[in-house]
Amino acid sequence: MLIIPLSSHALMQSASYRLYETVLQDFDGPVISNVASSAGQTTATVSWDTDVVADGFVIYDTNAGFTASKEQGSSAKVSTSQSVALVGLSAATTYYYRVRSTSFYGGATTDSTVRSFTTAAAPVVTPPVPPSGGGMLIIDKTDKIAPIISNLAVGKILSDSAVVTWNTNEKANSFVTYGLSSAYGRTSGQWDAVNEHAVTLLGLEPDTKYLFRALSADDSGNLASSTEASFTTLTIEAESKLPASDKKEPANLAAALEKARQIIERFSTTVSIDVLRSDVTAHLNALEFINRILPAPSFNAEPKVEIGTDNAVIGWETSLDASSQVAFAPQDGYQSNSKEPYNQIIGNADERVKIHSVKIINLKPDTLYHYQLRSKATIGPLAQSRDFTFRTKKSGLEIVSYSFKILSTESAQFRWITSAETDSSLRYAPYRGNTLAVDEAKTLSSDLVSLVHEIVVNTFEGGTIYNIELSGKDANGRVVSKTIEQFSTSKDNLPPQISQVRTDSVIIPGKEDRIQVIITWQTNEPATSRVYFQRGIAAADKDPTEKTNPDPNYTKRHVIVIPRLEPGQVYSFRVESIDSGGSASKSQLYSILAPKKKETIFDIILRILEETFGWIGDIRK
Repeated sequence: MLIIPLSSHALMQSASYRLYETVLQDFDGPVISNVASSAGQTTATVSWDTDVVADGFVIYDTNAGFTASKEQGSSAKVSTSQSVALVGLSAATTYYYRVRSTSFYGGATTDSTVRSFTTAAAPVVTPPVPPSGGGMLIIDKTDKIAPIISNLAVGKILSDSAVVTWNTNEKANSFVTYGLSSAYGRTSGQWDAVNEHAVTLLGLEPDTKYLFRALSADDSGNLASSTEASFTTLTIEAESKLPASDKKEPANLAAALEKARQIIERFSTTVSIDVLRSDVTAHLNALEFINRILPAPSFNAEPKVEIGTDNAVIGWETSLDASSQVAFAPQDGYQSNSKEPYNQIIGNADERVKIHSVKIINLKPDTLYHYQLRSKATIGPLAQSRDFTFRTKKSGLEIVSYSFKILSTESAQFRWITSAETDSSLRYAPYRGNTLAVDEAKTLSSDLVSLVHEIVVNTFEGGTIYNIELSGKDANGRVVSKTIEQFSTSKDNLPPQISQVRTDSVIIPGKEDRIQVIITWQTNEPATSRVYFQRGIAAADKDPTEKTNPDPNYTKRHVIVIPRLEPGQVYSFRVESIDSGGSASKSQLYSILAPKKKETIFDIILRILEETFGWIGDIRK
């Protein structure tokens, strides 16, 4: 392999492929399209598409300027179709919103278009008063009856997907836990509260029997579970015999070939087939020549991989619009010396994109896999990367997905799904400056064992950043946890407001009088304390040259003592406070005159004599 460094890039070329790698690459955010919304009385669903696998969040406010915006969504990056259920909304209210998605390789996009929806009117209902304090799951104890599940059915069964439907007698969320045995292991669904439920199961194996249960929990946390049921996916051959309306849309290549067949059929009635054959052959020969001399697409940077226990999402970028395929094989099936070292190829051979994403499913846990990127432009040779590897995570208990909903500046609702039934626990601790205050940590928990978990926290401090840990323990004592770092009920972009700056001076007598100045001020939120000062008049646009050590304690009432100032001198100062979110605020520049002790008549006579006869100063010392 020939490697030629070129600035921050390297060209790697062999007889079989050409690879152009970028050492440092900034990925653009996903392309957002097809944004839509629907609203109920206190809920709304916002959906949109992204051109790559990404997460989805909705930023919303009752003010089009988003002056007090909130945010809901999920950081799970598993699909190009995004759907976010907004809950806790007010009835008969217009909400303005924008959507945001971040791809698994870091690029983020916030749609600049401001859209709106209006929730339906509802009768005024006095909400129940939530219990105060910590150490418990916040649930409306007035409702202890779980929803009743009926009409459980499975439809639209194909070789790799199926749709499970059911009804409930009250509005509840929709989840299905399923697998090859009663241990299940996989859960899919959505949080929307509805009476008619439909959950699509994707990534299934052909001709395979699956066991499943439907799960629905109401707003009070009462969980209902259906009896166990089963279905068997179709074989690929059986799916191919389904009516066209029941099949998936044909691939682009198949549609193009069909279009070509129709054109040839139409012209064959007026033009000789031999003429068509010779004309097509000439064009094919020209295309084959062009195909040989054109360069293959180049790969920009190494691929990004998101790994699970039984799946992996691989993303990469190419210099040209090209297809997206990954060839892969487990370690024991990888044949490095073979013409085709891999035993499976997955992806879309017909799409033409520059940013690629391929999800590999049904992998074995804790297994080393080899893989190769493959991309081909419409014309030109196939680009093949070098061999890469990844290892799937070990199987076991895990938090499959989680989301949170901000109810107010003091409260938020957290929901998560575990791969097996566990109890529920949420631990939260604030950051004080850049340090996690573990001594202030609080824990809310519930002994209710479930796959679907929900806890509400009502004691957050607005504008404070928290470390959140979701966890659960199963019947075998295994513990699973997920950390949400830098969580806040509101984005505190506003610095503290400084007011009531005051000074007091203290004279400390001795051989040389010393002056201490006590500076006090107030802020509208807890923040740190520091004073910048210097002798003389400082420039208004610069900080004074000296400063006190910062007081890291968060308080609204601030006190700083500056010792050893010279009596009778003018000093400039300004105060500074920084809140827990890192937003800093400095006051205007102030000036003070350090006091000096009043002179007696004897002091005045000595000073006059000292100014006249310098040696008298030595007597005073």
